[in-house]
Formats: sequence, structure tokens, C-alpha cells
Amino acid sequence: MKWLFDPNTDPTEQKNLASQRPGKLRELEALLIVHNAQQASPLWPSFVEMAVSIGKTLEDPEKPDDEYIYWQN
Repeated sequence: MKWLFDPNTDPTEQKNLASQRPGKLRELEALLIVHNAQQASPLWPSFVEMAVSIGKTLEDPEKPDDEYIYWQN
């Protein structure tokens, strides 16, 4: 899943605009690729990598259709 939000009109990021603005999504993805290519490689591997549910606390039960990201320390 990809997300695109307009913080000027949706500061709490409730409305995903990715399907409505695919050109803007592609533009930002291209900028991110360039930015990541300019970064130095990590000096050591991540200690922890785990899935983190979006919009939930650790006390909320997880459901099969929850959205999540992978977080690395």
C-alpha cells in the first residue's frame, strides 16, 4: 500500500490521495529514490526490525487487514 496525504488540508492524514493523484505519487517516489541513492551505507546492521501497525497502539488488537510498516532500529 502506498500513502499520499496533503498536510495543508488533512493534517491528521486521514484521507489517502494516492489513487487520486498518481502523478504526484510518482514524482515524490522518484525524488525519494534520488535522495536514498545519495545516502551513506549503514555502518552496522539494524538491531531490531518489526512490523508496526498504522493508527493503533500496542494495546489495540491486530486484525488480518491492518496496515503496517516495517520499522528498523
